[in-house]
Amino acid sequence: MATVIAPPQRTSSPEIVELVQAKSAEFNWVFFVVIAAFHLGAVAALFTFHRSSVFVFLVMWLFGQNVGISISYHRQLTHRGFTTPKWLEYAMAVCGTTALQGSPIYWVAVHRMHHQYTDKPGDPHSPRDGKWWSHMGWILRGSLHSETAMLSRYAPDLQRDRFYQWLAVWHWLPSH
Repeated sequence: MATVIAPPQRTSSPEIVELVQAKSAEFNWVFFVVIAAFHLGAVAALFTFHRSSVFVFLVMWLFGQNVGISISYHRQLTHRGFTTPKWLEYAMAVCGTTALQGSPIYWVAVHRMHHQYTDKPGDPHSPRDGKWWSHMGWILRGSLHSETAMLSRYAPDLQRDRFYQWLAVWHWLPSH
Protein backbone atom coordinates (compact mmCIF):
# COMPACT_ATOMS: atom_id res chain seq x y z
CA MET A 1 0.00 0.00 0.00
CA ALA A 2 1.28 3.43 -0.85
CA THR A 3 2.27 5.99 1.69
CA VAL A 4 -0.01 8.98 1.74
CA ILE A 5 -0.01 12.06 3.90
CA ALA A 6 -2.78 12.43 6.43
CA PRO A 7 -3.69 15.81 7.89
CA PRO A 8 -1.15 16.85 10.53
CA GLN A 9 -1.93 15.83 14.09
CA ARG A 10 -2.17 18.62 16.67
CA THR A 11 1.06 18.36 18.65
CA SER A 12 3.64 20.68 20.12
CA SER A 13 5.68 20.41 16.91
CA PRO A 14 3.93 21.81 13.81
CA GLU A 15 6.25 19.85 11.45
CA ILE A 16 4.95 16.40 12.48
CA VAL A 17 3.06 14.62 9.71
CA GLU A 18 1.40 11.25 10.19
CA LEU A 19 1.99 8.67 7.46
CA VAL A 20 -0.76 6.21 6.67
CA GLN A 21 -0.74 3.24 4.30
CA ALA A 22 -3.34 3.42 1.53
CA LYS A 23 -3.65 2.67 -2.18
CA SER A 24 -3.83 5.54 -4.61
CA ALA A 25 -6.78 5.63 -6.99
CA GLU A 26 -4.44 6.68 -9.81
CA PHE A 27 -2.60 4.14 -11.95
CA ASN A 28 0.90 5.07 -13.15
CA TRP A 29 0.30 4.49 -16.87
CA VAL A 30 3.54 6.14 -17.98
CA PHE A 31 5.66 3.76 -15.92
CA PHE A 32 3.55 0.79 -16.99
CA VAL A 33 3.88 1.57 -20.71
CA VAL A 34 7.65 2.14 -20.49
CA ILE A 35 8.29 -1.06 -18.51
CA ALA A 36 5.94 -3.06 -20.78
CA ALA A 37 7.77 -1.75 -23.86
CA PHE A 38 11.14 -2.72 -22.41
CA HIS A 39 9.86 -6.22 -21.62
CA LEU A 40 8.40 -6.62 -25.10
CA GLY A 41 11.75 -5.47 -26.51
CA ALA A 42 13.49 -8.13 -24.43
CA VAL A 43 11.22 -10.83 -25.86
CA ALA A 44 11.81 -9.51 -29.39
CA ALA A 45 15.56 -9.60 -28.76
CA LEU A 46 15.34 -13.39 -28.37
CA PHE A 47 14.50 -13.59 -32.10
CA THR A 48 17.28 -11.23 -33.21
CA PHE A 49 20.08 -12.60 -31.07
CA HIS A 50 23.66 -11.42 -31.61
CA ARG A 51 26.62 -12.11 -29.36
CA SER A 52 27.47 -8.42 -29.33
CA SER A 53 24.01 -7.73 -27.90
CA VAL A 54 24.89 -9.78 -24.82
CA PHE A 55 28.00 -7.65 -24.34
CA VAL A 56 25.99 -4.41 -24.71
CA PHE A 57 23.38 -5.72 -22.24
CA LEU A 58 26.03 -6.62 -19.66
CA VAL A 59 27.77 -3.24 -19.96
CA MET A 60 24.46 -1.35 -19.67
CA TRP A 61 23.40 -3.48 -16.71
CA LEU A 62 26.77 -2.94 -15.01
CA PHE A 63 26.59 0.84 -15.40
CA GLY A 64 22.85 1.22 -14.75
CA GLN A 65 22.26 -1.15 -11.87
CA ASN A 66 25.65 -1.51 -10.21
CA VAL A 67 27.27 1.89 -10.71
CA GLY A 68 24.06 3.93 -10.98
CA ILE A 69 21.75 2.39 -8.41
CA SER A 70 23.97 0.46 -5.96
CA ILE A 71 26.94 2.81 -5.80
CA SER A 72 25.48 6.21 -6.70
CA TYR A 73 21.82 6.31 -5.65
CA HIS A 74 22.16 3.99 -2.68
CA ARG A 75 25.60 4.32 -1.11
CA GLN A 76 26.64 7.80 -2.18
CA LEU A 77 23.41 9.80 -2.37
CA THR A 78 21.12 8.06 0.13
CA HIS A 79 23.60 7.16 2.86
CA ARG A 80 26.39 9.63 1.98
CA GLY A 81 28.85 6.77 2.53
CA PHE A 82 31.57 8.42 0.46
CA THR A 83 32.26 11.50 -1.64
CA THR A 84 33.66 11.95 -5.12
CA PRO A 85 34.34 14.98 -7.30
CA LYS A 86 31.00 16.51 -8.37
CA TRP A 87 31.50 15.60 -12.04
CA LEU A 88 31.89 11.92 -11.09
CA GLU A 89 28.93 12.05 -8.68
CA TYR A 90 26.77 13.50 -11.46
CA ALA A 91 28.02 11.00 -14.05
CA MET A 92 27.20 8.06 -11.76
CA ALA A 93 23.76 9.53 -11.03
CA VAL A 94 23.09 9.72 -14.78
CA CYS A 95 24.03 6.02 -14.97
CA GLY A 96 21.35 5.40 -12.33
CA THR A 97 18.68 6.98 -14.51
CA THR A 98 19.25 4.29 -17.15
CA ALA A 99 17.98 1.66 -14.69
CA LEU A 100 14.46 3.17 -15.03
CA GLN A 101 14.02 3.58 -11.28
CA GLY A 102 13.32 7.30 -11.34
CA SER A 103 15.29 10.42 -10.61
CA PRO A 104 17.90 10.57 -7.85
CA ILE A 105 15.68 12.88 -5.74
CA TYR A 106 12.74 10.48 -5.97
CA TRP A 107 14.80 7.31 -5.40
CA VAL A 108 16.77 8.72 -2.47
CA ALA A 109 13.68 10.18 -0.76
CA VAL A 110 11.74 6.91 -1.06
CA HIS A 111 14.72 4.89 0.17
CA ARG A 112 15.31 7.18 3.15
CA MET A 113 11.61 6.91 3.97
CA HIS A 114 11.88 3.12 3.67
CA HIS A 115 14.74 3.10 6.19
CA GLN A 116 12.83 5.33 8.60
CA TYR A 117 9.68 3.15 8.52
CA THR A 118 11.05 -0.29 7.61
CA ASP A 119 8.19 -2.81 7.68
CA LYS A 120 5.94 -0.42 9.62
CA PRO A 121 3.10 1.85 8.48
CA GLY A 122 4.73 4.49 6.33
CA ASP A 123 7.14 2.11 4.56
CA PRO A 124 6.41 2.79 0.88
CA HIS A 125 7.16 -0.76 -0.26
CA SER A 126 6.87 -3.08 2.71
CA PRO A 127 6.72 -6.82 2.00
CA ARG A 128 4.13 -6.99 4.80
CA ASP A 129 1.70 -5.55 2.25
CA GLY A 130 2.30 -8.48 -0.11
CA LYS A 131 4.99 -9.59 -2.53
CA TRP A 132 3.38 -7.92 -5.54
CA TRP A 133 2.99 -4.63 -3.65
CA SER A 134 6.62 -4.59 -2.46
CA HIS A 135 7.90 -5.37 -5.96
CA MET A 136 5.73 -3.40 -8.42
CA GLY A 137 2.39 -2.45 -6.88
CA TRP A 138 3.75 0.50 -4.93
CA ILE A 139 5.15 1.98 -8.15
CA LEU A 140 2.03 1.38 -10.25
CA ARG A 141 -0.52 2.42 -7.61
CA GLY A 142 1.63 4.45 -5.22
CA SER A 143 1.02 8.09 -4.41
CA LEU A 144 4.64 9.12 -3.85
CA HIS A 145 5.29 10.30 -7.41
CA SER A 146 3.06 13.32 -6.89
CA GLU A 147 4.16 14.08 -3.32
CA THR A 148 6.98 16.47 -4.18
CA ALA A 149 6.74 18.41 -0.90
CA MET A 150 7.11 15.24 1.17
CA LEU A 151 9.89 13.90 -1.03
CA SER A 152 11.75 17.19 -0.64
CA ARG A 153 11.75 16.70 3.12
CA TYR A 154 13.48 13.35 2.73
CA ALA A 155 16.07 14.56 0.21
CA PRO A 156 16.65 18.27 0.94
CA ASP A 157 20.35 17.95 0.12
CA LEU A 158 19.55 16.82 -3.43
CA GLN A 159 16.61 19.21 -3.79
CA ARG A 160 18.99 22.17 -3.31
CA ASP A 161 21.28 21.00 -6.14
CA ARG A 162 20.34 22.45 -9.56
CA PHE A 163 21.68 19.41 -11.42
CA TYR A 164 19.43 17.04 -9.44
CA GLN A 165 16.47 19.39 -9.92
CA TRP A 166 17.10 19.23 -13.67
CA LEU A 167 17.51 15.43 -13.53
CA ALA A 168 14.22 15.12 -11.64
CA VAL A 169 12.48 16.40 -14.78
CA TRP A 170 14.69 14.84 -17.46
CA HIS A 171 15.76 11.52 -15.85
CA TRP A 172 14.16 9.51 -18.66
CA LEU A 173 16.38 11.09 -21.32
CA PRO A 174 19.58 9.02 -20.81
CA SER A 175 17.71 5.73 -21.26
CA HIS A 176 16.65 6.62 -24.80
